Parts: sequence; C-alpha cells; structure tokens
Amino acid sequence: MLDGIKIALGYEIREGPWGGGNQFLASFKDYFEKKGSRIVHHLEEGSDLIILINPLRGSGTFNHKDIIRFKRRNPKTKVITRVNDCNKSKLNDVGDRDTLRLEACKVSDAVVFISEWLRDYYIEKGFNRGIRHTVIRNGVDKEVFNAEGYTPWEPGIPMKIVTHHWSYNWNKGADIYIWFDKLLEDPWMKEQFEFTYIGRLPRITPKSSEVKFKNIRYIPPLSGMALADELKEHHVYLTASRWEPGGMHQLEGACCGLPLIFNREGGGIVESCRGFGVEFTEENFPISLFKMLEQYRDFVLKMNNFSSTADVMNKKYEELILGLF
Repeated sequence: MLDGIKIALGYEIREGPWGGGNQFLASFKDYFEKKGSRIVHHLEEGSDLIILINPLRGSGTFNHKDIIRFKRRNPKTKVITRVNDCNKSKLNDVGDRDTLRLEACKVSDAVVFISEWLRDYYIEKGFNRGIRHTVIRNGVDKEVFNAEGYTPWEPGIPMKIVTHHWSYNWNKGADIYIWFDKLLEDPWMKEQFEFTYIGRLPRITPKSSEVKFKNIRYIPPLSGMALADELKEHHVYLTASRWEPGGMHQLEGACCGLPLIFNREGGGIVESCRGFGVEFTEENFPISLFKMLEQYRDFVLKMNNFSSTADVMNKKYEELILGLF
C-alpha cells in the first residue's frame, strides 16, 4: 500500500546538528522511501498524503492555510499534523503559536502528538478530541545511537555526566547546569563528578550573551556518529529541560547506554525517562547526583530494555497512514 504513494513533508531536511525535528524528518524519509513511497517537500500535485510539521509561516515549506487551498483542488489528499512544540517550552514571547497549531489540527485527518503530556496540554487549550489523534513518541537511529563501545562507570573514578542541546533556549535547563558548574568549584565534588556540555550555550534572550561555564567541559554542537561517540565517553546522561514537548537528546543518551538524570518538570521527556534513571526537582538536584552514584549499577542494566528507536516510531506512523487509506 505504501509503494508508490506520494508524501509531502512540510520541511526541508538539513545536514548537521539541527535538533530533534530535523532528525525525525530524515528518519521518516529514509523509512518510507525504503517502503517505496516518494517523499517531496512542497505541495505538489498528485500528493496522496501531506505531513504538516509547523503551521508558522516561514518555518516550513507550507502551512495549514496552504493546505486548505491545496485541498480545494485535491479533496482526496489525506493530511496528518505532527504536533511537536508548544509555547510553554519557550522562555521568551514567541506569539500565540499554540492557537496556530490548534487551527492546523482542524484541517487534518489525523493528529500526532509526540507525548501524552503534549496531548493533554493541547486538550486543555481546546483541542477537539473528536479529531482522530494519537501519541507517537520520538525515536532515534539505533545504527548510530547504540551502546557499542560504551564503558560503564566503576567506583574509584569520577562519574562522567554529559548533556547536549541544539537550542540556546534557557528552558533547556540552563539554571541547573549553572548550579552544577558552581557545585564543581568544590574540589571534593570534582573527585566525584565531571560534567560535559555539548551544543549551543544557553542565553536568557536570543540577543543576550551566552552563559560561560568555569568548571564544565564545553564542546561545540555535534551530530551523528561524532555525537554518539562522544556520548559514549561518559557514564550518565543529564537532561534538565523543562516542559519539553518530547525531546530527542535524552533518547540519544539512553540508547548509547547511559542511565538518565531528568527533571520532574521535563514535560514529555519524563515519559521516556521514568524507570531508566533518577528524577530530580529544582530543590533537590544535588541529591539526585548522589542517588545516581548509589543506584547506577541497577540502572545501567536496565538500559538494554530502552526501546525509543526510530524503527518503533516509524512503524507506528506506518500503521496510522495505512489506517487513513
């Protein structure tokens, strides 16, 4: 059934470290092209299915208003809107983008939310539950992000903790990372832990200066095998993000074999992290570090069961698409 269908993805795929949304696009395209589908990135005549990624004008190759006009000429074309963001995850005023996404959902045959937390967020915002909808969480490429070469931590050496973020958004957990940086001023703490930050450094506003760490190792943005190899040089993955719609970074760390330390206010991130690491609050973050020291051996064994992979994700999209047709 998928062989020969034409799917319009509303975004161009970019090379390099461009965040979780871009990784979804690349994974989706690769999977469905192997199934015989034809992937295009504009609203071309003859498209059987449209996947809307972002309704904001200028953020993709088309938005929901373009789809409405296209559907007048092509009423049989099916539409799926993938909802992967929300205003709450942004520190700064970005306009009422939530309303735009709700408008986009109204022109869709099906809506995909990337976490239960995000689905419930939009239901509270007024999402029409009568529209066909489902939750399909993100997944990462296991050919790249896997535990081959990962060396577990052994007592007697500092536990190496790592995080990575493509965005400079302050809500990615900047305050917690700054706190960790200050904790590492203590020589005794340095004997217990090391911390590496990979990616773009956080800013309070897009125009403000980047945070400068004193005791944290910093590495500029990485992607693909280079990122996976660097993650596996560490023992534990830390994500301090708040109200993240779904997240990809914590999945990459976990698939590389690293147990997780994660923020209770992490939004959709919490769904993928629970059972695979230590949860913390804004008040007890230092305690979570020592809990990981105590419980690491138990968690590292559980990481073999972590299953948020691209294959699992894309098979669920395949089931949804087949159901539409």
